[in-house]
Amino acid sequence: KRYIFVFESLNGPGPLAPLFVDITGVYFRPDGLGNTYICGCSPNEENDKSEDNLEVDYSVFEEQIWPALAKRIPSFESLKLKNAWCGFYDYNYFDQK
Repeated sequence: KRYIFVFESLNGPGPLAPLFVDITGVYFRPDGLGNTYICGCSPNEENDKSEDNLEVDYSVFEEQIWPALAKRIPSFESLKLKNAWCGFYDYNYFDQK
């Protein structure tokens, strides 16, 4: 299960910023020509929930993603969360052996 969050930051790096991936796995990229960004992260194995519900767990954003973003881009400390969704991620365990 993967979460995608959309946020706005008026003083962010702007619409020409590249895809940014932090060493923690947190990523963001601009979304469109405004001050909107898409972000998320890949969970580690112990936090990779295989639940059947599609409810967004906002604690993932508040406890893991937002602190990592604010550490790298200080203007993201005052971002405004606009939207979020989640979905399942296909994974083939057979290929991992």
